[in-house]
Amino acid sequence: MDERLQLLEKYNFWDGQFPDLELIRKEYVNPIADAMGNRLVKVLVGQRRSGKSYIMRQLMNFLVTEKKVNPRQLFYVNFEFAPFGFVRNADDLYGLYQLYKKEKQPEGKTYLFLDEIQNISECERVVNSLS
Repeated sequence: MDERLQLLEKYNFWDGQFPDLELIRKEYVNPIADAMGNRLVKVLVGQRRSGKSYIMRQLMNFLVTEKKVNPRQLFYVNFEFAPFGFVRNADDLYGLYQLYKKEKQPEGKTYLFLDEIQNISECERVVNSLS
């Protein structure tokens, strides 16, 4: 198995099992989830260590538990995790996404959750083209 796919399997929640999400911040999760019905990119901004990553994981959990989205439709990468250091630019990210699509063959809409995406060179070039 491709090592990149193994990493994705390790850090994604394709089995539907999420870590302890602590207090669900519905005042953030619900409005964001309501806005996810279109193709516009949603960006969470805020100070470091303010909980953006937790909100992101809570959104993924909400999609699976409340909206009944198949967990394989979620593509999650945290670019601060050292194992993903091989993803340095838009082409690397696109290749990783294509591997995911080929191997997991998610049906329906794919939800992208890209944590610390600003660490990826030319990220804006690829984010809007992923579908």
